[in-house]
Amino acid sequence: MQLKNLLLIGALGLALTTVQAPRPANAQVTKSGPGYLLRIKWVKGQVMKYNITMSGSMMPKPQVISSIMTVKDVKNGIATVESKVTMPSTGSSRNTKPQVSTMKIDSRGKVIGESNGSLTGAATPTFPQGPVKIGQSWKGDMSVSQGMNLNATYTLISVKTVNGKMIAEVGQRVTGSMGEMGSMAGNGKVEIYGTDGSVRGGNMAMSLTMKSSDSKSQPSKMNFTTKITRV
Repeated sequence: MQLKNLLLIGALGLALTTVQAPRPANAQVTKSGPGYLLRIKWVKGQVMKYNITMSGSMMPKPQVISSIMTVKDVKNGIATVESKVTMPSTGSSRNTKPQVSTMKIDSRGKVIGESNGSLTGAATPTFPQGPVKIGQSWKGDMSVSQGMNLNATYTLISVKTVNGKMIAEVGQRVTGSMGEMGSMAGNGKVEIYGTDGSVRGGNMAMSLTMKSSDSKSQPSKMNFTTKITRV
């Protein structure tokens, strides 16, 4: 499998919300009875920057994928988000031109309709409709790219205070299809700021099962890790 395709899969497989608010917003992780309500506060003009670092046996050294996401508009709680994803140079490829796409995402992190462009960057987890208690899980599915879909199970692990800021820690398990290429599974977690629903950081360990072009050959497997860092 080409390293370029592996990088693309890793970028799309990391199911993280990547919202970075440039100014204060109302609390988006709020106490509700015995549980917490999780939401994203979209604001027109928000700029979201992050790096995804991937490492694994197929890579001679860690690879970094960078992304900039900009909220172009917000109507009735639904944001129009432009994503610019830059893949690292691999082999003879020196094309560092960002791949641009647009998508609409609601306050629960759900992508509304089809995205414009084949690469949407990191996917957003779907927050539950109502409040969830510590230890409670919920389901969500993500359409992260054309021909690639993930099914996810999220769990609210904890709500804590770090350096004076509320942080919600959400565990995530994902499985999904890569179309003709094979299938994917992963486990990880993400930390979300309580003030605006934005991500503090996260990680995921992933396993890929790749279909062989030769019908007589067994599928091949590979493992790698991804880490997201706000910049």
